[in-house]
Amino acid sequence: MFTKRELFLAVLVLVLGPALVWGLSGDAEAADREIFGDWTIGAGTTRVVNETIDVRGNVTVNPGGLLQLIGCDLAINTSVNGALTFEVLPGGEIDAYNSKIYGSDARILIKFGSDATIDKCEISHFYGSGVTRGLACTGGTITFTDTVIRDSNYYGLYVQADTVLTNVTISEVTYSNIYVYNYGADAPYTLTVDTARFLGSGSSSQWISGVYVYGFTQGEQVDIIVRDSIFDNLYRGVYLYATAKVTAVVEDCTFERCGTGIFSYSSAGSFTLTDNRVANGSGDSSVGISLRMGSGVTYILDGNIVDNVDLGYSFSGPFGGSYTTSIGYLKASNCVQGIMADGRLTLTIHNSTLTGISDTFGTFVANDRSSITVIDTEHAKGSGTVDATSWIKAYTEIEILGARWKDAQAIIDGFLVLENTTRVEVARFNLSYLVAQDVAGWEVDSTGRRTSTYLYPALYRDGHGFRGDRFDIWNPVPLRVELVDDYVPTINVVAPLPGAGFSSPTVVANGNYDELGSGVDMIEYSLNGANYTPLTSWNEGWWTLALANMDDGEHSLDLRLRDRAGNVGEIASVSFVVDTVVPFIDLDPVDELVNTATITISGMTEMLATLDVDGQLFHVEEDGTFMDVITLDEGGNTIVISVVDRAGNVNSITLTITLDTIAPQLLITSPEDGTWTNIRTVYVEGTTESDVELLVLDAVVTVVDGAFRKMLELEAGAFNIIVNATDPAGNSAQVEVLLNVDWTAPNVMLVEPQEGEVYVRESILYITGDVDDPTIDQVLINDQVVDLINGRFVEQFTILEGTTEFQVIATDAAGNVGTTKVVVIRDLTPPTYDAEITALGGELIYIDGDLYCTAPAVEVNIMISEVSILTPGGGTALPAGTDLLVRFDLEEGLNVLEIYIVDIAGNQAQTYRQRVVVDTTVPTIMMISPQPGARTKEDVATINGRTEEGAEVTINGESVSLLSGGEFRHIVALVDGRNDFILEVEDAMGNSNSTTVSVLREGEVQTSDTFSTGAALGGFLAGLIVGVLVAVGFFVAKGRRAEADEKAFRSKPGPTPVRDGYVAPPPPDAEPEPTPKGPEDLESWEEY
Repeated sequence: MFTKRELFLAVLVLVLGPALVWGLSGDAEAADREIFGDWTIGAGTTRVVNETIDVRGNVTVNPGGLLQLIGCDLAINTSVNGALTFEVLPGGEIDAYNSKIYGSDARILIKFGSDATIDKCEISHFYGSGVTRGLACTGGTITFTDTVIRDSNYYGLYVQADTVLTNVTISEVTYSNIYVYNYGADAPYTLTVDTARFLGSGSSSQWISGVYVYGFTQGEQVDIIVRDSIFDNLYRGVYLYATAKVTAVVEDCTFERCGTGIFSYSSAGSFTLTDNRVANGSGDSSVGISLRMGSGVTYILDGNIVDNVDLGYSFSGPFGGSYTTSIGYLKASNCVQGIMADGRLTLTIHNSTLTGISDTFGTFVANDRSSITVIDTEHAKGSGTVDATSWIKAYTEIEILGARWKDAQAIIDGFLVLENTTRVEVARFNLSYLVAQDVAGWEVDSTGRRTSTYLYPALYRDGHGFRGDRFDIWNPVPLRVELVDDYVPTINVVAPLPGAGFSSPTVVANGNYDELGSGVDMIEYSLNGANYTPLTSWNEGWWTLALANMDDGEHSLDLRLRDRAGNVGEIASVSFVVDTVVPFIDLDPVDELVNTATITISGMTEMLATLDVDGQLFHVEEDGTFMDVITLDEGGNTIVISVVDRAGNVNSITLTITLDTIAPQLLITSPEDGTWTNIRTVYVEGTTESDVELLVLDAVVTVVDGAFRKMLELEAGAFNIIVNATDPAGNSAQVEVLLNVDWTAPNVMLVEPQEGEVYVRESILYITGDVDDPTIDQVLINDQVVDLINGRFVEQFTILEGTTEFQVIATDAAGNVGTTKVVVIRDLTPPTYDAEITALGGELIYIDGDLYCTAPAVEVNIMISEVSILTPGGGTALPAGTDLLVRFDLEEGLNVLEIYIVDIAGNQAQTYRQRVVVDTTVPTIMMISPQPGARTKEDVATINGRTEEGAEVTINGESVSLLSGGEFRHIVALVDGRNDFILEVEDAMGNSNSTTVSVLREGEVQTSDTFSTGAALGGFLAGLIVGVLVAVGFFVAKGRRAEADEKAFRSKPGPTPVRDGYVAPPPPDAEPEPTPKGPEDLESWEEY
């Protein structure tokens, strides 16, 4: 059924539709095909050839549909940008050839969500927003060939699916010609561009690029291939911004008048940039190629040429870290600056060419903790600039063909070093295997600029450097180096040593020599100042000379060395002695019997001789005297004293010396060391040698046949007995014996149970105690051994009912005894008791077995058969006794009194428990009928209600019986007019309550006059008509909610009315049983 609003709209459409159609038709020239409203391409093929198509709605190619446009002009008319859309839905397809698709008046949205083939077409005047951004390629495979795409207020193409461009021109776009964004794409895809033209407006916005790639980790993999294309007048030609899932190939492309030709701000991805040309940059800070480097991103750069821009190449390190990389085969010319590194980048440039750089020091620029190393690169020498945290170093290649001594032979081993003017090594060549090397030619850092023009060859041997003439490092001609031998050779005598002596007339001399340069030419010697004679025996740094038939006495030998360069070293000289006579020994007297382990040996021998005493070398003074100490062995010692003179002649003598340093034997046989005792005197007994002097605690004791005995008085505590024995040689022995003298009995203390008598119920008893003597490790408890742990004993015993005595005995190491005891009484019989309860300030009454009370407190007297502990329920224990009073404060209602009774042994009597009900509340009166203000025409009424069970009820002084549950029913007679009935209730405890019930009895009701009746009837009919109309409207408005509202209304409980202190009873749980008709029938009552 139609609503009013729907009927109104239908009428409006019928009236205004023709006028609207007429207004839209206008007077314009009609197209071949005019479509008013949406043009939807359904399943199958829709082919349009050589037509102009004017659509005033959306154009949609549905799944299964194919739209073919051949030689067509498709205009989508709209007055609001983005209001209408040309869209190919997933599963649909468009083939356009030699056609135009554009928005007429305002711009349209274009979305290719499925396969599209666009050939020799022009697409223009379309709309991009923050969602679509341009011509959206979001599904299938979209191919553009020989096509012009222009006039977009946002991007040209927004690519999220496989897209191929061949010979395509994109121009007149506000932002980037192509925007590739992988986030939100349905699957991995590829953008392929070949021989395209991307034309810009020269704006400097960072969003204006020929191809702008934005890749995220959350997106799909996207591969970019751009070949043989032209990027002109753009802020950036190719802009790569990727955190993951992007690869790009840019090759054989030309970038003209761009702020930056290729710009990568990526932290991940793989990018191949080869054979591209960037020229004639626009703006004051144009850059050829700018790349951010890092471990997650890979670049391949080869064959790129940058010409006539402000900065040829810019390389930056990663975000929040550093990076090291090497880049080669770069070309830059006619630029202000060549290559820049910044952002903590360690960069190596190799095999590159940088020419025509206009900034004198701008070929290389390093900033922000970066460095540039230049190898095998054509550039202006010394052209570099750094900040305080960076450096640049450039290398040039040097080739060494060989080295030789000047005017001498070739050098075929060792390392040839190249040094700068400050003798700092810059290169090292192995003369056994010569290889060309790169050498630092110039460098610049925060300390200054350094350029090397000349280097000096040097050959280092054992710290000495042989040098040659300098050469120009920038001259690439291979070199043969000549070195000058300026080293003065040296010769040394190893044997004989200065002052050495020989016992034979033949002396063999030898030594070493040192020649680091061109080699040894001659070694000569002179004996005792005679003419020099050539030496015939030397090799590899050593020489040897045999001198025969030498006379006894002092001799001198001189040697000198000349190298092949004519350098002569200093003369080496040595003096020696030839001596064939045996040396003498004159020994000072020595005792043959000694009692010390060391003795002094002294005397005189030949000067400069060597003295040996039993293998120990003695120092001989210049005058031949000697003195030193030797160590003897116990008993007899044979001492051999040998002397050797400088010539090696030997003489010796022998001494015999006896050493006695052994102490006499001493043994104490009684008492034993460490013994504990409680005696007062002791005998010290033992054995020793018969000829010793014996002392016991400094008292002399006689030794008889090697034995001794001495009585000592003891003292309490540690008593140390010291015995000394000394033999005739003065050797002494000492023995000590320690006695622990203890005259005090140990103290035994019971921890549990305490000493005296204890009561228990359990059959298991643990006896625990401490002993204060650390020498005791066990005690006896009733003849049972119990071990001590850290001075404490614990033992378990089984107790029978009755009395058991336990005695604990502790005996210390000295035999002293300590004891204690405890009597344990095991009691298993619970106590019995009588109890009396008394009200404090009120009455106690038993009603139906329960004790009722009007007092605020009661007192219970407990009389027990034995001493016990009482604990009131919820209270604390009372002092032990046999006749105890316990007071309980009472609360209104039921009070449960409890008293727990436990004797000293822990036996618990039956708990005293008494229920006491305190009732000081007036009984309630709940009236059922009649209701307050009730009226009736009957002459009797039934007074019905409920009150407390067991209470007494009277109505106007007349006693009324109670039914079950405290209900009462009573019939009273009525008179005309107001009838008052006094209802009084008193419970068993004397609490009372009352109320008054009133009933109005009235006579026959009089009718009104005819006029009043007629007026009332008329009013009723009028009211009835109005009520019907209102009701109809109400039920129409509420129709759909009636059933739910009715259920909610019926289920909602109402409040219980309260009138003049009278509480109406709650509704019954079920319908009441019907009662016979009579005067008491409640249906006869009317509300007042």
